[in-house]
Amino acid sequence: MNNKISIIYLKGDYFGGGHEARTKIIERFMKRKKYKLNLIPISNFAQLSENILILNKKNNILILDISHQKIVSKFNKKFVKESFNEIQPIIIDDVNRKSNISKFFEKNKCKILIPYVCDEKNLSLKKENIIGIGESFFIFDDKLYDYFLLSKKESSVPKKILLTFGQSDPQKITLKILEAIKSLKLKDNEYNFLFSIGKLFDNDYKEKLKSFTEEKNIKCIGSNIYKYFNQIDFAISASGLTKYEMVLFGIPQLLIHTDIDQKKASLAFEKKSGLKSYIKEEINDKIIKEFIIKYQENKPNEDFVKSIRNSYKKSNGLNQINVSIKNILKRIT
Repeated sequence: MNNKISIIYLKGDYFGGGHEARTKIIERFMKRKKYKLNLIPISNFAQLSENILILNKKNNILILDISHQKIVSKFNKKFVKESFNEIQPIIIDDVNRKSNISKFFEKNKCKILIPYVCDEKNLSLKKENIIGIGESFFIFDDKLYDYFLLSKKESSVPKKILLTFGQSDPQKITLKILEAIKSLKLKDNEYNFLFSIGKLFDNDYKEKLKSFTEEKNIKCIGSNIYKYFNQIDFAISASGLTKYEMVLFGIPQLLIHTDIDQKKASLAFEKKSGLKSYIKEEINDKIIKEFIIKYQENKPNEDFVKSIRNSYKKSNGLNQINVSIKNILKRIT
């Protein structure tokens, strides 16, 4: 295939690791389909504008994974009309209206994939542009496959609790949770806590977190959390992509949001999954202790787990991207 597929995605500790992780998943999938790929990481709007200007001249196929309020705040319909006059991008978009870029595109001017639970009424999207919305289109990491095949361990004492807050944790939520756990003085023969350190954590933050391993029941596990999904009893987690991956394993979760906008964007997910959540400012020792003691009450709904597992088996999100690419190729070749 002569046409190269370009993927513009967000990279940097400010944006977390979700956009880059998903891009790598798409890259592996596309390489298996024998597509030529061009990965373009950006960290600001100026870089986006510059790259789109270049790609417009090369008749590239474009996938955008750039939905974030910092980027979208610079968007408007005039910019979209002038910048995407030769390209109809495939957009992996967000459920948060403030981070959603698809609303700026007119009918038949883009293809929209929102691979999350969402309330479509909150988004002003042209139905002709939509190729998939909902958890059935979630893009799962193929690296999960080997771990998902393993049998889940029988629950035992001490209970194992995973603490994971993404690849960057810019708001230092891991530290806040570890401080709460330390102050609770839970017995190490009843609870063991495993906390992840993301690839984008700065060195000072890493060292501060590692100091908690002096406690007998707190252990640092690095950034590869997948291998622990079959071992843990429950998790305290950021409200990002990982929550879907842990639902796949049926793991009870307490979700923590960085702000009120993230909380609002997650309401549809929480309603469908049955999981509880709090904004980081709401978290205190009492809430943490109550969740730990009553974690079984925060298991994801069985029907939702079945839906996520069905999505995992079918790879609808990746397949829809592939179908859209084929349709674009037919039109431009």
